[in-house]
Amino acid sequence: MGVTTQPFVNREAELKLLNDAWRSRPGFVVIYGRRRVGKTRLIIEWLSGFSKGNYVYYHALPAKHEVNLLGLTESIERSLGIKGLGKASFKTLDSLLTLISQYVKDLVMVIDEFTYWVRAEPRVVGELQRFIDHVLPNTRILIVVLGSLVGVMFRDVLGGGAPLYGRASRRVRLEELKLSHIKLLHPNLSSTDVFLTYVLFGGIPYYHTLIKDIKSVEDMVWELFLSETPRLRDEVAFILREEFRDPSTYYSVLKAIAAGATTL
Repeated sequence: MGVTTQPFVNREAELKLLNDAWRSRPGFVVIYGRRRVGKTRLIIEWLSGFSKGNYVYYHALPAKHEVNLLGLTESIERSLGIKGLGKASFKTLDSLLTLISQYVKDLVMVIDEFTYWVRAEPRVVGELQRFIDHVLPNTRILIVVLGSLVGVMFRDVLGGGAPLYGRASRRVRLEELKLSHIKLLHPNLSSTDVFLTYVLFGGIPYYHTLIKDIKSVEDMVWELFLSETPRLRDEVAFILREEFRDPSTYYSVLKAIAAGATTL
């Protein structure tokens, strides 16, 4: 897994938490936060310090249970060199993880966008719970799950009554970068332009990477919002569709605010 060339700033506390979790394994870590906030980048940076064979990384899909099980199985086969594993058929996540725990001792198992898998097949949460309760304590495995669907994460993973409630040894809500960190992402912009950029995009790292080669705020606004093919034209609608089954009310409220509405 290669490390991106984009600057990586202000995640020291999260990296320390992950390192502490690795040293005190076994364990179960949950990292969540809104889309584009840098969860995957955080994990990529952390895993760059591991040797191949000590970690498995799988990016879950909004697909059927069988599709994700096969995808994870193939990722394990490639990462750990267990030949022929991808040809095996697993019905549940816990059966797959239990088998792997018999082959390896020290391992990080990362499932990125776990909430996509959960929303497509809710029973995967119970399967992971069975492994965490009955098998994980007797291993030296660290399981890390990431999720961008914050509502799904609270309802089905972290919230009271959810199968995994209370089982995370560490949990992190990844927050936006602060204004003081944005200057590090835009060394060619003036202090005024850095501030205006922060006003427009907040501390979401992904948006700032889109404008790394743009020289002024005017060019940035044109490129991302006003050109014939603006990069962020559908961003709001996309995020709302991910979080809400029926985003029409929320979208209508945002449209009204954008049009100048200032009262209920």
